[in-house]
Order: sequence, then C-alpha cells, then structure tokens
Amino acid sequence: MCTRRVNVPKITSIALQKGDRHRYNIYLDGEFFLGLSENVLVHLGLYKGMEISKQEIEEVKELEQDAQLKTLAMRYLERRLRTEQEVRDHLKEESEDLDRIERIVAQIKEMGYINDLVYAESYVRTQMRVQKLGPKAISRELIKKGVPLEDVQKAEGEYKKEIQLANAVYLAGKTARSKKSLSDRQIHQKMQEHLIKKGYSSDVIQEAIDQVDLTDLLENQKDRLIQAGEKAYRTYQSKASGKELRRKVYQSLLRKGFSSEDIANWLSELPLEGDAE
Repeated sequence: MCTRRVNVPKITSIALQKGDRHRYNIYLDGEFFLGLSENVLVHLGLYKGMEISKQEIEEVKELEQDAQLKTLAMRYLERRLRTEQEVRDHLKEESEDLDRIERIVAQIKEMGYINDLVYAESYVRTQMRVQKLGPKAISRELIKKGVPLEDVQKAEGEYKKEIQLANAVYLAGKTARSKKSLSDRQIHQKMQEHLIKKGYSSDVIQEAIDQVDLTDLLENQKDRLIQAGEKAYRTYQSKASGKELRRKVYQSLLRKGFSSEDIANWLSELPLEGDAE
C-alpha cells in the first residue's frame, strides 16, 4: 500500500533585509514567512533548501519573539543604567506575554546588564552630588523604581555623614539668604522645612542649621522688622487707628516671627495717628 507523503515546507530563500544587515527575510515555498534576526538564524542553523516541520516553525517564531524583546531591552539599557523593574515595565509596553518578559529579564540579569545594587549605588552618588538630596528622599525614589529594600539599604552606605552635613549646610544657607526679608524665627523654620523636604534626618538638620552663619542676616533684623512693620501699618491704617491700629500691627509682626520684645520696642518709638484716643 502506498503511503501518502505529507508536504513539508521548505526554505526557498534567505535574503538580507534592506537597512538592517543583522536581519534576514525567510521564504517558505516561495512565500514570505517572517523576518529573522541573525542570531536566531545561526542558532537554528537554517539554510536554503532545508525542510522545516510545523513544530520547527513554531520554535522559530518563539525564538524570534524572544530575540526581538531582548533587543528592545538591550537598546533601552544602552542609554543609561536601569533597574530590573524599569526594564520589565518597558518590555510590558511591547508585549503582554509576562512569562516571556520574565524569561528575557532573567537572561539579561544573568549576563550582568541588570544589577539593582550597582544602579542604587550610582543613583545615590549622583543625587547627593547633583541634587544634594538627603538619604530619605533618595531611598524613597529608589523604592519607587523597584529596587529591593536590601539593595537600597546597602547603597545608603555611599552617602557618608560628613557629605550629608555639608550638603545640608549648603541648602540651609541658600534658603536663609533667599528668605532674608523674614524674621529670624521664620528663617530657621524655612531652613528646617526645606531640609525635611529634601530628605534629611532631624539630627543632620539641627546640626546643619547650627552651622549656618546668619550673622549678616541677624544684623539686619531690625531693618526687616521696620520694613515689615511699615508694610503692616499701610495695610491697616485705613481700617483702624490708635490702639487698635497698634494692636493689628503688633499681631502682624508677631505672626511673621519677630520677638514680642523687639516689636514692642519699635512700636514705642513710633507715634501712630490716634494714639491719644
């Protein structure tokens, strides 16, 4: 009895793609099959005239999809260091196959192109030098990027206490100079708020503020009080007079952080219309 031979597709042509010397167009039985990366072509040992079964066709497709996703990941990593989670999220924009994504991420990680600890250490060095962020703020950002807590804690060791203090003193001084029109108490408050926002610990904040030289600013404290007082006077003079005007000016200056003693001394030297009332 004659057995009917099942037709097996044959590779009839392998042509280099125009514009990409590392990719090839594969033709089966004279018809275009798919574009294939050079690595997959060599790995499978495909050649013109080769018969290829349906199972092998599926294998080719699978390997090519892996290769494309891996190429995408490698190009993403060419620009700068990335966390494992960043690479994973980037691949999810291209593929919904989570198993494939995890497989590719694992391969690249094994090759050494993804290392969250190396990334975290580099990130800490950059942020403490360029942005002068405190350890807390840097750690929060690393956790957002998917870096494991263990790696974050190890990377924190890159940020020595003396560097933290130097950065905090710089930031506090810059804040103080930008708020020189405020009272001494308000300047201290603004410095503290800014350093908290930047992610510094309470002990570093206190030590940094203590080291900021506010001599010039404090010498001008009376001038700032007079300036603020005159502004308050202009604001309230149409609404009050005499003792009521004095009370409103006093409260306004008190809210701005000037000491009650300094305010009282200044007001005592200032004759206000209606004082005799």
